[in-house]
Amino acid sequence: LLMRAQEVFDKLPARNVASWTILITGYSHLEREEVVVNLFSKMLEEGISPNIVTFTAVLNACSHSGCLEEAQLYFHEMCGKYGITPDLEHYTCMVSVLGRVGEFNKAMSVIDVMPSCDDELAMWLSLLGSCRKWRNVKLGRWAFEQSVQLDEKCAPAYICMGNIYATAGMQTEADRTEAYSYL
Repeated sequence: LLMRAQEVFDKLPARNVASWTILITGYSHLEREEVVVNLFSKMLEEGISPNIVTFTAVLNACSHSGCLEEAQLYFHEMCGKYGITPDLEHYTCMVSVLGRVGEFNKAMSVIDVMPSCDDELAMWLSLLGSCRKWRNVKLGRWAFEQSVQLDEKCAPAYICMGNIYATAGMQTEADRTEAYSYL
């Protein structure tokens, strides 16, 4: 389907930010960071300015592939060069990419400066996933507490925290935590 979309896009007589963003988003969903970055560059070369949705797709691609330097560059350009105010999705992407590479202090700095809102669960779950990867029990507990404050029945939070405990060799805590996910 995306191949067909690419063919249609390539034949467009004129492209705008919407057509570029749709294609970039498609490749981002497939976690094709190299293609996303290439398309983004070509869009800029054609004189098309990205919008808030374009940056969401680009940052998502960087997040999924763990491309920290690129994500930081795009985030700063979004804010500075293009004057776009980051939203929760942009901050979540930054927390995700920082967590994936083990930069927990920087991830916490991003969390500290982002505006507070009621829909932060995805960000906390992303941080939990990173804590599991890096076996960071202490930060994992804190992210877990933030997650269950937002949704006390969030099964993925309980399962992820259980996995963090299990990878740290804390099987009793893992079993107890995962048992709550079934309530």
